[in-house]
Amino acid sequence: MGMGEALSPALSMRHPLERSMLKGALTGVRRAPILEQEAGKMGDQERSRWEQQLRDAARHVEEDVRRVVTYINDEVVPDVRQNGSEALRFAARELEKLAQKMDDRRAVSSAAPPPREK
Repeated sequence: MGMGEALSPALSMRHPLERSMLKGALTGVRRAPILEQEAGKMGDQERSRWEQQLRDAARHVEEDVRRVVTYINDEVVPDVRQNGSEALRFAARELEKLAQKMDDRRAVSSAAPPPREK
């Protein structure tokens, strides 16, 4: 069973795109040519130990990803949903200020006489 295959049912992501993106990312790691080249150079015992280290590393990565996804789903997403409209209003006010400054500068520069030639 590959990393991507073990990952999909283990994670309870709320958006199907999250699961497919993550599965694709970890599946690509499994097929890295350098890993296959290194495995081909080893004896059976070395290869077995190396494969176990890879499985352990993959398990740790999957646990970390699971924790990150849970944190994002439980902490970040609700906060963004709750405060998203306020953030948009703030951004709109700041953009309005910036637009006013740009208009003011354009008015000043168009009202000033052209520089005299020497």
